Amino acid sequence: MELLYWTCLGEKCKTNCCGDKFINSEVINLHGLCHDTVPLLPEEKCAIVERYGPEYVKRDRDGVFYLNVSKGQACPFLADGKCTIQENKPIFCRSYPLVRLDSFVGAVFDESCPGFAYAKKHGIEMNKWQYVEMLRNFIMLQEYRLSRVRIELESMSRALVECQEECL
Repeated sequence: MELLYWTCLGEKCKTNCCGDKFINSEVINLHGLCHDTVPLLPEEKCAIVERYGPEYVKRDRDGVFYLNVSKGQACPFLADGKCTIQENKPIFCRSYPLVRLDSFVGAVFDESCPGFAYAKKHGIEMNKWQYVEMLRNFIMLQEYRLSRVRIELESMSRALVECQEECL
């Protein structure tokens, strides 16, 4: 495995991935991903609602739950540059800076994250267990997304069959 130089700078990060300046990331802007569109797995949604309250979760028209964050605002769980919900941190956040671009490109690292340049300059390698955990989280998130796509495709297939039957 090629060495990967990355570290989370936390409160020292000027473009904190949970902060209001995160929308400056080219990868994130290009693909519409940022902390105001953080999807929540069902168990994450339940844990956040139970521990912090329903106001921190929103449901989109696609039926998926997300953190309730307005565009251009910092994550409500960010305080002094630190995540205050480490024990309930969404899998989307735990897999960053690994991001999914699309079905054809697959996963890439958001190299606009300052943690890459800092780690390279200071020789800080991501240890293989961090990398494995990041990949595991990323895969779980993609499996959840695929399950949502399957549900949508099944619904579309049923609608198509109904439409075809009406046409006969």
